[in-house]
Amino acid sequence: MVFLKVVWLPNQKRSAFRWVFKFVLTSLFDASSFQRTRLVMVDGDPQQKSELSKAIFDCMSNAIDGGCGWHIVEQG
Repeated sequence: MVFLKVVWLPNQKRSAFRWVFKFVLTSLFDASSFQRTRLVMVDGDPQQKSELSKAIFDCMSNAIDGGCGWHIVEQG
């Protein structure tokens, strides 16, 4: 089962991604949801990827991060 939540970001600074991965998502989902997560897609933004890597290490031990095909091909 796939759950999709949308979070509005005020900007693409590292602090905004940290806020989303550390506080927002943990308040939207229970801890067992993070343990069931297997793949998290990112668009290659270095700030996003860095904070997501921390979140995967801290909360989603069974997950890996994957790149978006469009961003990989079109954005290099």
